[in-house]
Amino acid sequence: MLKVMVVDDDYLVRQGIIRVMPWARYGMEVTSEASNGEEALEKMAEAEVDLLVTDLAMPGMSGLELIKRVRERYPPVHMVVLTFHHEFELVKDALRLGVLDYITKVELEDDRLASILERISDRIRRQPARSPADAGRNADGSFETDEAYACFRARGQERRWIVAETAEAAEADDASRADSGRDAPSAAAARRDRHPLDGIVVKLRGVKGMARPELLQKLRLRGENELFYGAEDGVRQHEWTVAILEEERAASREEIVRLGLGWSGLEWLTDAEAFERLSACTAALKLPAAQLEQMLYVAMEEWAKACDPELLRFDESNRPQTWGAWVKRLQDIRSGAMAYANREAYSPAIVASIFKAADYVKQHINEDLQLPDIALKVNMSRSYFSKCFRDITGRTFQEYVRDCRIERAQRLLRHTSKPVSWIASESGYPNERYFSKVFREATGELPRDYRRKHLKSHN
Repeated sequence: MLKVMVVDDDYLVRQGIIRVMPWARYGMEVTSEASNGEEALEKMAEAEVDLLVTDLAMPGMSGLELIKRVRERYPPVHMVVLTFHHEFELVKDALRLGVLDYITKVELEDDRLASILERISDRIRRQPARSPADAGRNADGSFETDEAYACFRARGQERRWIVAETAEAAEADDASRADSGRDAPSAAAARRDRHPLDGIVVKLRGVKGMARPELLQKLRLRGENELFYGAEDGVRQHEWTVAILEEERAASREEIVRLGLGWSGLEWLTDAEAFERLSACTAALKLPAAQLEQMLYVAMEEWAKACDPELLRFDESNRPQTWGAWVKRLQDIRSGAMAYANREAYSPAIVASIFKAADYVKQHINEDLQLPDIALKVNMSRSYFSKCFRDITGRTFQEYVRDCRIERAQRLLRHTSKPVSWIASESGYPNERYFSKVFREATGELPRDYRRKHLKSHN
């Protein structure tokens, strides 16, 4: 059966064509429909079409433009146009582009429907067979050659891959679709605000014998994440083997926790090697972009203790959208943290020692933490350590320890049902009574009241 797509912006006309014409009698089946040219191209990228029946006069992409795009991307597809009598100049243009036939909408009457399809079917049979090699696909729709191209679309909330046999076909309508219907200033603004991954073309090797839907499924599952980690400024074309889209071993829980702890720590802010190690580990694990973003936002709560909070403000206008952009932002945070810490002109070595002490506090928060012991661990005198810690973090050592203990207790109260006595111990307090006193001084609530309020809010 020939697979048919019907394209018309008038829903009633479209449904009439689909339902009343005797498609099956002539070996045809309507498998898809679209209300405009853009939608038609998107659906053709996902499913095979043998015969395209399209209106000529449509808003947005015209029928003629759709015919040109289909001829470039899918040479084997037969095309028929729908028209009114007064559009005959457009019909002549369509015929010059190689359409098979045209149907005037006044012909769509019960006694003429069979003759229309008979005429079209006869012309398809008499038309010289197109070589599958011309389209890069075998007769069964699989790729005949070892190469294919895919263009990634990221516009608004839309995420879509377009697959074709040439780079030109894959990206043919990229610029025109981005600017379609906009005046010059609006089009310029759209290009300026364009998602950095939008319009990137990937040359894929190793696709011979693979069906187009299979390749599209692989791209949907892993393609965007590969671009997220592999995109570089100014590079609009990439080359992959299809093996890169095969299922890989997922990062283990231990690896994810280790990475999260690494970014939540402060060592990377002062140690370039630690920063490079964490960056390389992140790129190697290739966590889903949303998971990585959540991990880094959680870590920012810790960075805020050592950085100017203004440096950590994010909104949609400046949110990193690729791993490369995140690396640049993290480098800016490193520079900002050092500048913030150097307000009193301390050496990088002193700043690194204070950050090391702050990390030690977080990692051992349920232990007895005394200033002289921590100062000794970073090879500083008690008094100098106390002064440096206050100047660099903006808090005394005791305030920092208290804040870390209270933050841990709040997390445990929100996310566990453990008794308050256990939470007190896990947060470094010797007994529940003292813990409750300190907690109330810091938050204005007793631990049980805090838990009850947040459980109620969650429910």
